[in-house]
Amino acid sequence: MLAIITGPTEEAALRESSSWKTFDPEPGSEVVIFDGQANQENTFVRLAVIDWASKFELEALVVDDKASIEPSPFRTSATPQILVIGDSISCGMAISPEQGGEPVPFGVLDAFPFVAQRLLLKGEMPKKVDLEFIGYPGMNLVPPTEQEKVKGFPTGMADAFFWTSPWSKEIFSPLLSPTVVLIELGTNDQAFDISKERFGAALSEFMDKLIKSSNNSIRQVWLVPPFPDADTDNRELNIAMPSFIPLLEAGFDGVQITGKLCNLVEGLTIEDTVDGVHPSLGVHKNIGRKLMEFMACNLYE
Repeated sequence: MLAIITGPTEEAALRESSSWKTFDPEPGSEVVIFDGQANQENTFVRLAVIDWASKFELEALVVDDKASIEPSPFRTSATPQILVIGDSISCGMAISPEQGGEPVPFGVLDAFPFVAQRLLLKGEMPKKVDLEFIGYPGMNLVPPTEQEKVKGFPTGMADAFFWTSPWSKEIFSPLLSPTVVLIELGTNDQAFDISKERFGAALSEFMDKLIKSSNNSIRQVWLVPPFPDADTDNRELNIAMPSFIPLLEAGFDGVQITGKLCNLVEGLTIEDTVDGVHPSLGVHKNIGRKLMEFMACNLYE
C-alpha cells in the first residue's frame, strides 16, 4: 500500500491527513497524483509505503509541459532528526477487520510516532521533527541462539537492522544521521523470556554499532518499555528498564549520549488492545499525544 501525502508545504502536508490518498497499485500501473483540476503554484508531494511487507519501485514521474519537479529542500540542522526503531506496535499493525480488528486507513502513519509528529505541527507554536522509521513486526531486540532459532525465536533487531531486509542477511548500513533514537522493542523479547542481562548486553552492542554507522550524530536514546501482552505475565524487562539508562550513558568509544525512559505504556492494560497486544487506533492517538509531550519537553527545553 502507498500513501500520497500532499499540501502547499511539507509542514501543511504532514499536519493534516484530509488530503492524503491511499493506493494498492498493481505492478506496472499508473497512479494519478493530481487530476486536471490541480492548479496550486507549489505543492509538496511525498510517496510513502504504509504497510508492512511491500516493495515499491518508481519508474517515472510524468507532468505536463507547464509543471516541473523540484527536490525537497535540504534538511536543516535546526530540525531534530528522530530515528524510530520498533516492532509491530510502532508499525500500527494489528489483526484485520475480518478477524475482529479495525481498519487502519493509513497503515504505519496511523501509529503513535507519526501521530506525535502531526500533533507537534498542530500546536499553538508548531514544531517540526523529521522522522525516519525502521520497524519489523514480530521482532526481538536480542538475536536468538542457534538452539533458540530451532525453537522458533524471532530474529533480533540488533542484527537485522544492519541487513538489507529481514529476509536477507546481506550486510547493509543505512545512511542515517539521527540526533535522537527512539527504541520500541522488548515486548516480544519479554514474551520469549529473554533475561534483562541479555537484553542489556544486546542493547549496548546494538547502540555501539548504530552510533558508529551514524557518524556519531546520536545525542539521545529514548527507551519505550514493553507493552501489555495477554500471552505472558512476565514483567522482568518492564521492571529493569530504568537500569538500562546507565548502560547507555556509560559512553561508546568516547561518545556521550543521554538515555531517557519514555514510558508510553504507563496505565495501559490488555483492554487497550485489539488482539491482546496491539493497541487500538484510539490508544495510538493517546500514546501519540504522550510522545508529543515527551518530545516537546526533551527536544525544545
